[in-house]
Parts: sequence; structure tokens; C-alpha cells
Amino acid sequence: MEGLNETRRPDYDSRYPNVVTVIDACQRGAASPGWPPAGPAWAQRVHAKAGRPPRPRPSWTEVGLGLQSAGTDNLTPFERSARRTMETRYGIHPDQAKSLDTAGLRREFLVQGLFKVGELNLLYSHTDRIIVGGAVPTSRSLELHADRQSLGSDHFLERRELGVINLGGPGVVRVDGAELALGRLDGLYVGKGTRRVELTSQRSDDPAKYYLASGMAHRTLSTKAITNAMMKHVVLGSSEESNRRTIHQVVHPDVLETCSLVMGFTCLEPGSVWNTMPCHTHERRMEVYLYFDVPDNAVVLHLMGQPAETRHIVARNHEAVIAPSWSIHSGVGTSSYSFIWAMVGENQTFTDMDAVPMDVLR
Repeated sequence: MEGLNETRRPDYDSRYPNVVTVIDACQRGAASPGWPPAGPAWAQRVHAKAGRPPRPRPSWTEVGLGLQSAGTDNLTPFERSARRTMETRYGIHPDQAKSLDTAGLRREFLVQGLFKVGELNLLYSHTDRIIVGGAVPTSRSLELHADRQSLGSDHFLERRELGVINLGGPGVVRVDGAELALGRLDGLYVGKGTRRVELTSQRSDDPAKYYLASGMAHRTLSTKAITNAMMKHVVLGSSEESNRRTIHQVVHPDVLETCSLVMGFTCLEPGSVWNTMPCHTHERRMEVYLYFDVPDNAVVLHLMGQPAETRHIVARNHEAVIAPSWSIHSGVGTSSYSFIWAMVGENQTFTDMDAVPMDVLR
């Protein structure tokens, strides 16, 4: 915006990627010390320099994982399309990760607050550009909208595919008008090019809890609901090793065709507490674990990091952990539990893993 050149500093672009962000940051009083001048008065002067009439200061509320305005009627189309509505996480090098303290590890890799009643919350990771989210509709539906600042598209699935697993009560997902019923632990695949996805619950007193995972897609494939009978089930482990579990493959090449997304869930039997041990990495894919059915008084110690530089994150029910390709992803709980796994990357070969010998772990 040419009229604003005199207000910029050399570090302006790195701190504030566009003028709209500066205006909104200032009106929230969230500016950095000394620059730019904070407060509504300065923002009104910026509007004047840009050739626009001053607008009232909007009221801001925290909605899910993104900031959204409670009074958006007076926003320009450019401002509305530029607002981010989901949290963004950037990739991180393993050398940086091993230097982080507990708070730093949780900030970079732990995902919390996905399942809030009446809300749809999303997180965009630059690690293979996966998006994960949670939706808990009650008396009204929740629609999956595109965040233009993150996606650069008019609708969410313009260049993406989507996997959904329901962790709650009975629900219905409307995909471009077609209604697909999902019970607890049923799955759904939605193909590229779908313009509208609406998430609903059949009962507001027992709402559906949808977990979403989305990856990039290069072609359009058929939308399909996946019941338990359609999934592939694999039993692994033993009670002696405390890792007896069943892997339920939902969005998987043996079940249906997708572009890159592979998704399913694992349930540990009573008395078993270990998952994915012996552990592995997979250089060609990243993965996200979403823990569920974790009792209120229990935790899962999620193991991560390079095999010789392991760290842990304490995870609780309905919390997720991002695992880059260089990181192991394993865990041990104080009781049995379940987790959803979702992967995107170079291939869809479930067994393409780089096994880590037990004597290498540190």
C-alpha cells in the first residue's frame, strides 16, 4: 500500500506480513514495544493514509485456536480474507528440538483444545502441510471453511483431501448436500474438489466429536463413509510385553484409494500400556497421534525425538502430538488408552518404517 511507505521500518515486513495484520494488531493493543505505535488512534491514521474512512474498533474474542472478530460487518473483503482462522505451526530442525525445555517441546509439538463444545478448531502444520482439527457440533452444524491466508483457496478441499473419525455420539456429515451418518469410531473420506462440508450431531446432549486430518491431493477421488466392518483390523503385541493392541486401518490403501492421507486408530487391551515399541521413524512421512479414551486421572508419556536424543511429552485425553519424519513416536500410559494416527508424505506404504534397535535408544 503505497501511502504507508513512510511508516515502515526495515524489520516491518518480517514482523507484520501485511498492513491488515498491523492494523488489527494495533487495535487489539498487541504491538511490540516502540513500534508500531499501539492503539486505535494510530490505526485510524493508517486507514486514512490508505484512502479508506476510519472504521470502529471491532470487539475481539478468542475463538478456538484462532482470533476471529465478533463484529466483522465493516471489514473489507481483503481484510476478511487475510485473517487467519487456524493456528499455524512451522517445521523445526532436530538440533533445535533437542535444545528445548518442557514448555518449548509442548509449544512446538503438543496440540490442545481441539474438542470444544460448539466449535470447530484447526491446526495447520508446515510439516508436510497436514491439517488436524476437532469439531463438536451441538444444536447447529459446523461448516469447514477455507482460511485464505493459509490455504490460498476459495474452499477448504479445493486442493486437499480429508479424513474424519467420530469419537463421540451419532452424527451426520453433509458433503455437498449428501448426508452420511457416522457412529462412534466410524470414518469418512472426502475427496478433493468438494465445496461444502457440514458437521452435525444427531443429539445435542450426546454430540458427535469429529477428529479431522487433511493432506494435499493431486486428483479427485470418491467420497466414502467407512464403517467398522469395512476397516482392516490387525492385532499385534502380547500381554507379556504390555502392548497387546488392535490396529484399525480406516483411510488406508487396503480399504479405499486416496492421494496421500493414511489414517486409522489403535486400541490397547486392558493391562497393555505401550504403543509402537520397539519404535521407528519413517523418513518419507510425518505422523500425528491423537490420544483418546484416556481416563481423567491418567496420562500418556509420549516419546519423541531422534532415537539417540529422546524426549517426552505428557499427553492427556484428546490431545495430539506432531511427529516429524526424524522423530520416533511411541508412548506408555498409566492405563490403557487409544489413539488416532494420521500420516501424509511421499508414499502410503504402511510398513515403510525405519526400525530403531532397542540398543540405539537413549
